[in-house]
Amino acid sequence: MMYRLLRVFPPDEHDRRPSINSVPKSFPLSPTSRALQMTTLPGETFRMDLKDSVVSLERPKSEHHRLKLILLGTVAFLLLLVAIALVVLIFVLITRSPEGETTEFYNLDRGWQASCQRRCSKKFSTPPLLLISFDGFQAGYLSRNLSPAIKSIFDCGSKADYIFPSYPSITFPNHYTIITGLYPESHGIVTNAFFDGSVRGESTFTKGSKNPDWYGGEPLWNTLRKQGRNASSFFWPGSEVPIQGMPPPAFLPYNSTVPFSQRVDQVVKWLLDPSGEMSFISIYFDEPDSSGHQGGPISDKVNSAIIYVDAMLNYLMSELDRNGLVGCVNVVIVSDHGMQSVREDQKVYYDDFLDISDPNVKVFDSSIGRVQLVDEAKTNLSALLSSEFLKCQKGDFFRVYDRHSTPMCLHYTDNKRIGAILLDPSEGTEFYIDRGHPWSGKGDHGYDNRLKSMRAIFGAFGPSIRSGVTVPPFQNIELYNFFANLLELPISAPNNGTKGTLDTLLVNPPKREETNMTTVPDCEEQPKTFSCGHVCPTVEFARSASGSCRSVPKLRVPSVLSNDALCAIDLCNASLLFDRRLKSSKMAVSILDTPIRNVDHRSDCRIAVSAFSNEEHLRNCSEMNRKPSLILFSDDDDYRFVVDAQLQADPKFVKPNGIWEKFLKLIKKYRKHYRRLIMFSGPIYNFNSGRNAPSEDDVSRRSNASSPTHIFVILFRCADGLWTSSGVSCSNPGNSRVISFLLPTIPEDYNCLDSDEYLFHHTARVRDIELATGLEFFADRDLFDAAMAIRLRTALPEELWQRELSER
Repeated sequence: MMYRLLRVFPPDEHDRRPSINSVPKSFPLSPTSRALQMTTLPGETFRMDLKDSVVSLERPKSEHHRLKLILLGTVAFLLLLVAIALVVLIFVLITRSPEGETTEFYNLDRGWQASCQRRCSKKFSTPPLLLISFDGFQAGYLSRNLSPAIKSIFDCGSKADYIFPSYPSITFPNHYTIITGLYPESHGIVTNAFFDGSVRGESTFTKGSKNPDWYGGEPLWNTLRKQGRNASSFFWPGSEVPIQGMPPPAFLPYNSTVPFSQRVDQVVKWLLDPSGEMSFISIYFDEPDSSGHQGGPISDKVNSAIIYVDAMLNYLMSELDRNGLVGCVNVVIVSDHGMQSVREDQKVYYDDFLDISDPNVKVFDSSIGRVQLVDEAKTNLSALLSSEFLKCQKGDFFRVYDRHSTPMCLHYTDNKRIGAILLDPSEGTEFYIDRGHPWSGKGDHGYDNRLKSMRAIFGAFGPSIRSGVTVPPFQNIELYNFFANLLELPISAPNNGTKGTLDTLLVNPPKREETNMTTVPDCEEQPKTFSCGHVCPTVEFARSASGSCRSVPKLRVPSVLSNDALCAIDLCNASLLFDRRLKSSKMAVSILDTPIRNVDHRSDCRIAVSAFSNEEHLRNCSEMNRKPSLILFSDDDDYRFVVDAQLQADPKFVKPNGIWEKFLKLIKKYRKHYRRLIMFSGPIYNFNSGRNAPSEDDVSRRSNASSPTHIFVILFRCADGLWTSSGVSCSNPGNSRVISFLLPTIPEDYNCLDSDEYLFHHTARVRDIELATGLEFFADRDLFDAAMAIRLRTALPEELWQRELSER
């Protein structure tokens, strides 16, 4: 969101306009000139002589010095006047903020910051929620010490060091995510401009679109009004739209020129209005985003904007304090995303690889690249993706994904508005339709939501919010549930957030119902060993194993998944969650200790550990050798021979030096470095590129049910290496660490990324895996309390774990 700021252009220091002293006493004239003579000053004559085409200035020498002094004095006086005028002009301009704000807002009393004690002189049935958005306020801006009002609220209340926007980190999608709790793929506002031919009346969404067909989900203001409570908004994306057929809550149509102080004044009026209690107010400020676009994130323009919005927050809090409202209202401050410097050498033009005149192709200028097709059947995607312009670019400018290869952690596949091809930009890249669409901005956003430059801010203060709490970073899909708790809403709309994520911020958190979990019964143990010319190792079961075995805790699944088909196979240091119906495993759990054993990887041994094992795996050695398999256990354990933990996969995915083998090498390095890991792994059948698990019937009906679309892996460790006696949880729960992966079982990495970079882009939250499988992890309350479990399940990886780079 951008608006114009006044710019002060200083006088040109190199202005070389001639002065009176620089004019020569004689200079040539055109031959067509005529002689002129006129009186200039007493005693002086100005004469133009046509014959010699020369102009001369003749004055008595006795008056020359006097005239020179007069002229010099006059020039000096005029220059002084100009200097004074310039100083006055600069003073006026620098003491005015954008759109007419004066310095009084910078110099207001900050007495409310002196103490965290607040008074409330007005009765409310429930403390109102005031949601403030500073567009484009990067979390890193807080370290510049230019925002004392924001700091005061964060220090007196609760905060996160930063929060993650949703992908793409763009204004409209994220503001609507904040107010609905839905990913952009779920609510439909997938970026600031996109195509959808099925929408009534208009096929292209822009920020000015008022058609409710664009907007899915339920914004918070509708949730409140459905329950008889009042809500209003002073500018917020979506607030001018009659979503769900309800009147929009917007006070005014969006107008960036409305002074920030006027917005603040209206908020205070709403809170003081005796005619009706306002439960929820949202207010939007388009700074420092506008300045970030114009000057870039490290510019003086951004620093001035930070000072300005902080002054407006101070003005707001001062007005609330003056009216005895500071102790009545829950104030939440957020931003939608951060800001990144754009790079002039990272411009991508669609017309370099697309026929942009094709009416079937829809593309838009943006920081994120998307190729939408009106009718995908009319375009050969394979041919398009074979373009040398796109393939194997190593992520220098962008990473190319189709719906099946897009990292699931982005949650950016399950909506046709996204398009057939995603060009995920590297930092600073910009996409243009062609070279006739220039943009002169210095900063932008829309990049990977885990980038440091994209981090947003969050802080909260009020009677319902605890003081002095700092929560781990979280994604902005969690805010809707937090708002619903602050407003004490008995009913909230379905959303992508995880209830309880921000309960530690609440003075009176609601009681949460735990997921009803069921212990999985044991499978019948009828181990079968089949050797293809090699001796098979002995497989021990947990109940008959030696004392050196560690028993993995009994497997438990949500009761809604419990059925007669599921059973557990308890092995030494491992367990399998087996599906009798599909004759394959849904999950393997194993303890990875050191030292690492030497395993003969050349062996063609096959071991079945369940009476329900697929006999096909055991019948024919040559047949099995032709079917490359993916193993859910570590490649350095004897369990790699257990057929019940093997799945069919694309041969290129599991080939030597392929994606899966590179991942197994990473696990081995982690195992060496951390000495003990708990590993959870299993298949995902994401046939429709959706975000939820398919039904068992859907999986069983497909002939390729044994070939999953993705493999999940969760690794758990203790940061200090100290484990409980059970060996499956940390002595200090605060040292629990988790990293998760969701790897598509595709033949190759289309982008030819470094293996570590590729694996990082396919990390994910544990919660993402739960959504795709229906499972729930860390549900044993004897090992993980509710708060720790939610932290582990919702943590978004920001980097790969440290590991030893050299083999030992």
